[in-house]
Amino acid sequence: MGLRFILSILLLTPFNKEYFWSFWLRNVGLRRYNLMQNVVWGVQKAIFQLLAEDSEIISKVKGIYYFVPKDTSFPYVHVENHFTKLVIASLPGVSEVSTYIHIYDNGQTSENTLTLMQHIQNKLNFVSSEFFGLHFVYMRLKYSEISQVENREVYHGKMEFISMVEG
Repeated sequence: MGLRFILSILLLTPFNKEYFWSFWLRNVGLRRYNLMQNVVWGVQKAIFQLLAEDSEIISKVKGIYYFVPKDTSFPYVHVENHFTKLVIASLPGVSEVSTYIHIYDNGQTSENTLTLMQHIQNKLNFVSSEFFGLHFVYMRLKYSEISQVENREVYHGKMEFISMVEG
């Protein structure tokens, strides 16, 4: 009798869509968002630390930026976190972060941009490291390309790194 009573109440009660979504956002969505923001922030800090500690990279660029100031002189590196997803089904507590690294240079050839890209790739391709309380399962290069922009006066190197992070 108890189960029939509960089912009859559930079937007779109208579904309140607004209440459901507000409940979901408060209890599930915001926790998931905050978790992803912490992971993205940790990946960003790790990349900045690794690049800033490298004397060869620092000697070749004017700066490494997340937000590029107006009228920044060349060459410089721009780091941009693009996408984060929780890998819930296969590995609980594991996130995948996609990070774009842009290199802008106004040199005569693309050789300096290519050299910087290869050095950054060697620095950021690693397996199993700890940074800022996060365990990086790996960080690997997904793709890279060089193109010319702004009337063919500036070389733009673009790299996408994928990080698998536990934490």
